[in-house]
Amino acid sequence: MKNLRPIIHDVDETITDRLNDLLATALYFEDLYKRYHWMVTGPHFQPLHGLFDQHMEVLEQEIDDFGERVRILGGEPVWNPRVFAERKLLPDPDESLYDDLPIAHEAFQMEAKYADELRKAANEFEDDPATQDLVIEYLRAHEKQAWFLREFVRKVDLPEYGEEIMENGATH
Repeated sequence: MKNLRPIIHDVDETITDRLNDLLATALYFEDLYKRYHWMVTGPHFQPLHGLFDQHMEVLEQEIDDFGERVRILGGEPVWNPRVFAERKLLPDPDESLYDDLPIAHEAFQMEAKYADELRKAANEFEDDPATQDLVIEYLRAHEKQAWFLREFVRKVDLPEYGEEIMENGATH
């Protein structure tokens, strides 16, 4: 077999490493959404159950795209659950949450935090336009998901949760 050269030459390993952090976080976040999907209860169970499914679909495609981008750049994507749990950029969830509004509130906070991480990474990838473009595509998706969750929580129970969201400055 002839010597096959990499698709991308002289790739900065910091790009694949940072992209692997995002991949690990997306893998972790997809699992977290599965928990929300399974555990949510309350009067808003049905719309949240469906919304969490939609958010998992975005993450499923994102995971594939990030893993493939790491390979295109000559790296090895993270895949081991222990490793992606260690590399995640999101805090651990509150495992005591089951009711619809607290779960939606936590999901909003996770979306806002993840969107912030994607925004930082997009700025770091300015020397790799293809990776930057990919990250920006998912940044837009997660900003939109955070917006849906924020508006849901604000409209359903503004006094308790909506005010807290606004006080914390999470307005993505």
